[in-house]
Amino acid sequence: MSKTEIQNRINIALKFLKETRGFNQNQIAKKLAVTPGTITRLGNGENALTESMALLLSIFWNFFKMADLWGRGNVIFSSKHWR
Repeated sequence: MSKTEIQNRINIALKFLKETRGFNQNQIAKKLAVTPGTITRLGNGENALTESMALLLSIFWNFFKMADLWGRGNVIFSSKHWR
């Protein structure tokens, strides 16, 4: 996966959390134990996604029912995954 694709997926996920869950950047940063600036830099490609940050993001996204294929179609799991 290219750096651009990773950046695009991060931006899609952040937008999803902001628009559908009502989170702001500060709340997302707090949940991930990083600064809001780190979220900004991840979104614009200034910071590389580290292994530990990828794990935290994965846990966070899955908690909100976001599919592991986010950025390539439906962002949330279908209803069969909500059981």
